[in-house]
Amino acid sequence: MSNNRILVLGLGHLSNGELTIALETVRHLPSNGFELLFISHPNGANYIRSTGIPCMSLDKTTTWENRTLFEKILTDFNPGRILCADVYTMEYASVWCGIDFEYLKRLGLPLGSFDQYEWESTNFEWDFTHAPPVKIRPELIKSCDFLIRPCPLNKVDASQDSRIITCRLFGKNDNTPKMSRSMWAEALSINLDRKVIFTVNSSWEYVDVSNSVSTKAMIEQMPKIIHGNISLVGEPVTLIHVGPRQWTFPIASTIDYRYFPALKSDLYRECLAHADLFMGTNAISITLSNAVFLGTPSILLNNFKVLDFQRISSILPKMPSWYQDVTKHVSSVFAFRMFPWGWSKFLSYVFADNPYQETFLTVPVMEPSKCKKAIEKYLFDESAISEIREKQQVYFSKLSRLRPLEEQLM
Repeated sequence: MSNNRILVLGLGHLSNGELTIALETVRHLPSNGFELLFISHPNGANYIRSTGIPCMSLDKTTTWENRTLFEKILTDFNPGRILCADVYTMEYASVWCGIDFEYLKRLGLPLGSFDQYEWESTNFEWDFTHAPPVKIRPELIKSCDFLIRPCPLNKVDASQDSRIITCRLFGKNDNTPKMSRSMWAEALSINLDRKVIFTVNSSWEYVDVSNSVSTKAMIEQMPKIIHGNISLVGEPVTLIHVGPRQWTFPIASTIDYRYFPALKSDLYRECLAHADLFMGTNAISITLSNAVFLGTPSILLNNFKVLDFQRISSILPKMPSWYQDVTKHVSSVFAFRMFPWGWSKFLSYVFADNPYQETFLTVPVMEPSKCKKAIEKYLFDESAISEIREKQQVYFSKLSRLRPLEEQLM
């Protein structure tokens, strides 16, 4: 057994976000000093293997069978430590895989987790939209033997807590595209005679955890809101959309809409590198982090306070027609940093005084004039584009002083 033989548990199945964060962070560990094995839900196994890192999936039909398979993998691999991509997602996944925190602690191995949200600075509550706050078990994160806080999203930690490992999410010199822009455009069959916007979403963004009629309505309307804001731009654009559901409503004549249910990880990253602008609605998105790391101007569409359309009914006739149509289906818009779940208060802790926020522009999604101005600014204003890229470079250069992960795991 060696402490440098690490078993990584990435058992979430609604999104590849936590897997990507874990993969990005550990894939730079030197192979001559560390041996990695991921265990995942079957949905994530091929994605992990595509990066060249070994992975086994728990693909049995019962929790007992999956735990038995896990025990065999554990015996064969003989790890020196176990690392959860997210200890809370793992606990949730125990309903299908049979592996929970208490079981892992009983194994007696050093047990760690990625801590993407600076958990111990929070009140351990998820504030979902249209639902009571959900209390989270503090002991799961507090009982971990070590915590890995990648930057971004985390702030550089000055804590003297020996359990906390603050490290770079991305490698120092890993932000150069592998393809030329013309090769990338050819791979996607798009023309480069217009600016390109890249947007993505995941399956979990269609999950209404509050079971609220209002939230369900907003989930249906959000693609129309994003489309509507882009349609206000004064020049034709190409919009590349990767996600589980294609937009089926009429697309504006100024938008060349290109939909992909999925892209291979290498091509996905090239989209982030070569697009003129990235747009999303999730403040903690690894895709947003990747975009700013690659030097792409990025816009985060959020909503900062509850918007009641009855209270602003007098100004609705001045709004674009698509906006007025949205108000026929939605009576109000909830505050959110991560659509559609909300998390406005929960994420306020990790974002407080966080310089990462300076690497992209946060814009209120329900204010079309501000959205239009922001999109046009980062598509056509060369001085604004240079300014945001300078902020991105300054941020990541400051992270270069962090000790490499391998030194902190020794």
